[in-house]
Amino acid sequence: MPHLLLCLFLSVVFFACSDSGSSSQIETPENLPQESYPGMVKVLASGLETVLGTNDENVPPRERPEMKVAFSYDFFMDEHEVTQQEFFSIMGWMPNVPEKGDSLPVVGVTYFDAVLFANAKSKSENLDTSYTYSQARFDSSGSCVGLDGLVFNASVQAYRLPTEAEWVYAASSSWNPDNGWNGTNSNHKLHPVCTKEKNRFALCDLEGNAMEWVNDWSGYFRDTTLVNYAGASDGGDLGERVVKGGYYSTLPENMSLFSRGDVYTVLAANKYNYVGFRLVLGNIPNAVWTNANGSVVMSKINQLSSLSVLKKLTGTFNMKLVFRNDLSGHLNYVDYNNANFTVTEIADSMDVYHPTISPDGKYVAFCTKYESVSGTSDLYVRPLDETGKAVKLDVRSAAIPRWRVIDGDTVIVYVTDAGNNENENAWKASSTWKVSFRNGSFGVPQKIFDGAFNGGVNSEGTFAVSGSKLLRSRKIDSGKTLDSVWYGGNQACNVSLSMDGSNRTLFLDFAGSTGVEFVGEKYRTHERLLIADLSGNLIQTVKSPEGFTFDHTEWVGDRNLVIATLTNNNGNHQRIALINPVDSSIVPLISGDELWHPDFWIKPMSTAEMESKLDLDSAGVYYVENGSDAAAVLRAKMEIFWRYKDSINTVVLGSSRPSTCVDPMYFSDDIFAINMSTVPNITGVSKYLLKNYLFNHSPNLKNIVISLDIDLWYRSERFVEDYFFREEYKNYPGFVYDANHDFWKDGYPKGLLESTESCVYNSYEQKRHSFHRGVQNENVNLGWEGDNPGVDVDSNFFDFRHEDYVMNFNNIIEIIEMAANRGINVVGVVFPQSPGYKNTGAFGRYGLRRSDSEKILKELQDLENIYDNYKFMDENKMGGHDYPDSMAVNRDHLRAIAAPVMTARVDSVLHSF
Repeated sequence: MPHLLLCLFLSVVFFACSDSGSSSQIETPENLPQESYPGMVKVLASGLETVLGTNDENVPPRERPEMKVAFSYDFFMDEHEVTQQEFFSIMGWMPNVPEKGDSLPVVGVTYFDAVLFANAKSKSENLDTSYTYSQARFDSSGSCVGLDGLVFNASVQAYRLPTEAEWVYAASSSWNPDNGWNGTNSNHKLHPVCTKEKNRFALCDLEGNAMEWVNDWSGYFRDTTLVNYAGASDGGDLGERVVKGGYYSTLPENMSLFSRGDVYTVLAANKYNYVGFRLVLGNIPNAVWTNANGSVVMSKINQLSSLSVLKKLTGTFNMKLVFRNDLSGHLNYVDYNNANFTVTEIADSMDVYHPTISPDGKYVAFCTKYESVSGTSDLYVRPLDETGKAVKLDVRSAAIPRWRVIDGDTVIVYVTDAGNNENENAWKASSTWKVSFRNGSFGVPQKIFDGAFNGGVNSEGTFAVSGSKLLRSRKIDSGKTLDSVWYGGNQACNVSLSMDGSNRTLFLDFAGSTGVEFVGEKYRTHERLLIADLSGNLIQTVKSPEGFTFDHTEWVGDRNLVIATLTNNNGNHQRIALINPVDSSIVPLISGDELWHPDFWIKPMSTAEMESKLDLDSAGVYYVENGSDAAAVLRAKMEIFWRYKDSINTVVLGSSRPSTCVDPMYFSDDIFAINMSTVPNITGVSKYLLKNYLFNHSPNLKNIVISLDIDLWYRSERFVEDYFFREEYKNYPGFVYDANHDFWKDGYPKGLLESTESCVYNSYEQKRHSFHRGVQNENVNLGWEGDNPGVDVDSNFFDFRHEDYVMNFNNIIEIIEMAANRGINVVGVVFPQSPGYKNTGAFGRYGLRRSDSEKILKELQDLENIYDNYKFMDENKMGGHDYPDSMAVNRDHLRAIAAPVMTARVDSVLHSF
């Protein structure tokens, strides 16, 4: 797990972003700058191909099916992993790792560290850089834990991490895991590079020694052939990165070309003492990208801002963006409450123009015609996700939808024709309407005005504006209607009426005389964002960034913010940005090709949040972007805890093993449980949660169910990477804030739950945990993985890390004693692992000699003779359990399908006290 530290953020700036494209045939290779580079090998790939993934149904879904990748280019690759001496010579610092040596691979580095090393090496040789970003964040050790606005420019000739396809192609030449430093010959430690035989490309250590970062996100594969595949365009819900090659403790039989991950989720900010990297040099001509689901994307969309910058601007993490991808015609959206905030495209059959998000953030309305184009338009509303179906408004024509809340009723205001309003008679022949929308259905449309007020109508129905080509307004005062043409009759468009009560009108112009006079200088078409007051008088202007003009401007709800596209000098709607008219600051959100019609939603604060005296920049912020897997799980569990704290009488604690199969919904009616199991399992984490949260805030707590993962007890509270609450928790303000307030022992503060709910989360963990009291609904089924499952850690750890085992054992005793003092029962559960371990010398996945484990289990059972409030429950039985293959996720986890059985057995023990 990574060692992180919160850092101050720098100002946001613009950077150039990579172009992306696709190719259906092999292209002529581009020349590399020279024929040799010290320490690098030229890999001849042009005209050849490799295979990613496998068709083996027993591997995780992210590793299948097979997908072919063809190359139209050659590239240089480091002969070996970057060494500690090479890293220090470029970066000037060294990660804190147990084994040090100039010729050892550098490990304990994040993906971001590797990216910065590649950029620094490029600069040292006067090359451009493959990676651009807006700001970097570092922990106290100097390691980079975040690169905001990170963009990989595949077309740039520079040093970079290899793509997974490049790595696999280079490694597939004479692949032989037995030849590398592995779990059978390494003594479980790093060795100097190139001390094993080179492969046919003259490359070292691709098999074992150190596992290696590659450039790719961990997207899914498709059964197809792609040319110059550069990887997934983003990380999807999980935001996972790819690591390759195995390491010094990986057994040869568990090392494969298709493997893409580690035991736990691999995120860009993770650091492991066995993961390093090597570089390649060269560009990827006509790079092809896929989305996280494996579909080829027409345009790669890059995130340009950080969540922290956006929260500072908006005051919340609860934000959503929708827009039209004009290359595909589809609706795209970003949920910024998800720490990965990836772009999701919804492939509907109809064209999507002017999408707009409902006040509750759950729906999006859109039409099929855009402003200034006359003709029949359809209006749809659909849930803002990939699963719901779009509902069509049954009228002849409806365009330019805008949500409004009128007298507590949520309605959509629309016009019957989106054409321009230059001809007054033709414009008045159209009309403006409203229609209610609730519970997924439309009400009966009601006419508001003659005339198409496509710029919006205020909630009172007393003021409306229209644009393209003229800036028209209508005021109703004391029953009198006044229609006006504003802005001196100059051409105006992209009109939007504010909804903050000020009735300000936002618009763009064509550098007309009225605008030039107000600004005081000449400017280009759409170079100025203009704002007029209720009388049509210009009161403010904002200039577009250098090299860009504005388009598709809209107010952001009732906030004093504007969302707009930024169009470059070639007319490409290349970016979407948030504009703050108060200080004219412009925050870029995303970049790509032809991004149209953005709408931005910010959730209003709840009453509890508004009345809270908490620091909302810290309270409940248990996760931040690029946070670890452990933090992502805990963030979800903390929200569950604060929601149910007064009802809980039973809590499930421990590792990921109970998270899949002890389901609160299957307990008896008299048991109200939550599942707060975490990853990785350190008994100290369970003790910390009990002492500081559950014992202080759950007055009805009567039962603790805790996993006894003895094979994981080589992990220690002494080491940062093993114990979350030693150092890593300091990166997440919510935990620090709680500790600084003595964990609220004097009383739960109003608004803490609401603050937790509104803070950023990892959507994968949200989906797995938040809606089912913490259980992980895992339905992957790899079975118990055969008769001879792999062992990931030296089985002799009981000898050389005995003190860590003792520490974990003593933590269990302390938990039992703390519970006894409070009249709380404890059930310790040994969860089942593969029966195949009976054929090995190991207790389970993480080793431990079987002879040692029998003694340890006996000691744990004997605690029943000392403590009346403790019962021992062995569901593994040294592999002799009755949980079949069909109930197993993998060699050491049960599936959700096993939950009724496992939970009922735990329930029975609880009722035996």
